Amino acid sequence: MALRLYRRHRNECEAGFAKDFKSGEFEESRRGWKHCSCLITAAGTIAGKFNRQSTGEWRWEEAKAVIARWETAGTWKLTEPSKPIPPESLTDSVRTTVQDAVEAFLAKCHNRNIAPNTLAKYKTFTNQLAAYCQHRGYVHIGQLTVGDMDRFYASRKDGIRAKAKKTRAAQGIRQVLPQT
Repeated sequence: MALRLYRRHRNECEAGFAKDFKSGEFEESRRGWKHCSCLITAAGTIAGKFNRQSTGEWRWEEAKAVIARWETAGTWKLTEPSKPIPPESLTDSVRTTVQDAVEAFLAKCHNRNIAPNTLAKYKTFTNQLAAYCQHRGYVHIGQLTVGDMDRFYASRKDGIRAKAKKTRAAQGIRQVLPQT
């Protein structure tokens, strides 16, 4: 039996769906559907063992790749985790530039109908991040490391709440990027 995929929405769902509401790929392909980044769950039987398990992915293509690995391995537990592609092996045409990532993030925020004041704050934050990247000589978003983000946050003169909001915005920029 093939595994069934569905998105299980969480409390903090950006699209406003109720906690534990389930939606499928077909429903989400409809015009007017509000998209979110809640994780996709797989349910079904592998090797005679029924299980429900999160794929850890929010995009349907990546979730399908995860369950294909599970089905190929014949187990719910992968013996070898998927290895990310090292950044040096990617060509420049595949990499996402900082400017493209910022534009994609702001477009996602605009599509989610975020309040104008919040959107203005996100624009300020992304401008600061782009300026930091330009100052450091980074062209691609993949060049940023955790240490770079720590230095970026340390250079900001924000309070605790503002830093927390900017951390969420930075995570949002990472989410809109294609997984490489």
